[in-house]
Amino acid sequence: SVFILCLMRAMLSGLYGQVEEKANMAAYKRLAYMDAMTGLENRAAFMEAQNRAEDIADLSCIMFDVNNLKQINDAYGHEGGDRVIITAAHTIRDAFGEIGTCFRIGGDEFVVLLTEKSEKQVRAALESLKESLAEKKRSGFVSVDIAAGYAVRHGAETVDQMVQRADALMYEEKRRMKTEGS
Repeated sequence: SVFILCLMRAMLSGLYGQVEEKANMAAYKRLAYMDAMTGLENRAAFMEAQNRAEDIADLSCIMFDVNNLKQINDAYGHEGGDRVIITAAHTIRDAFGEIGTCFRIGGDEFVVLLTEKSEKQVRAALESLKESLAEKKRSGFVSVDIAAGYAVRHGAETVDQMVQRADALMYEEKRRMKTEGS
């Protein structure tokens, strides 16, 4: 009977070790796919999501880029620039987190992937983003301006081609905003 108890204890201990190891692996995977500064998913997670999305016909994406980050860093230091990046990330997540997956894919670049969302839903979320940024500006926070480009996947287009179109549209918006002095 003591032998059986010892055997059961050893089995349970081994089982606990396996469960603990799986939990650690899951935590490491989460960390590997999360941007530490913003809490959004990172570029590695985006690359995986792009691969998984190749079979999804009803797909769209929005590319975002924070305007004037260099000037913000020069005026307020990198801590100020980091605050702007974090604010941009949270504002994007607040506007799009319910309808899409948000990623930080570079220093001041973000992307949202959306499946089965109407253009009306996307436009409403973009408007919510603009309103939130305007409110932050009115409250005296460092101005955060974000250029956005939106693309819907067409026919046999790859996910990467759709993302490139959204990126090109975002850069057009960025140039327009710079010209208008936004």
